[in-house]
Amino acid sequence: MVSKTELPTVECKNLQSAFRNPDSVDIIIKQEVDKGYLVGPFKKLPFDRYRVSPIGIVEGKYSGKKRLIVDLSSPHESQDHFSINDLIDKEQCSLAYVKIDDAIKAIKEFGRLSILNKADIADAFKQ
Repeated sequence: MVSKTELPTVECKNLQSAFRNPDSVDIIIKQEVDKGYLVGPFKKLPFDRYRVSPIGIVEGKYSGKKRLIVDLSSPHESQDHFSINDLIDKEQCSLAYVKIDDAIKAIKEFGRLSILNKADIADAFKQ
């Protein structure tokens, strides 16, 4: 799934929002480790070559809940280093959102008494 494997180590600096919210970063990272979505910290690095993507904090517009952002597109526009997203094979790993037109098409196909379901999965991108 990763297109290039012989790449040098790259460590990107965290976003300013992470520096402004260190307590929130600590809490959220602990929660992510407890859920098994992140591993570490490491006393000894587990790999010879690795990537460290920058993290930041965003606050939900309506909920006010703080979320951890891992910028897998960093480093941006670098000629020397690829981002994690640049290395992912787009043919094997892609995502398409369901649109309202898809729901309308399903209702037309199965009839007006069709039962529709919506799921809001909070950790969908981490699974």
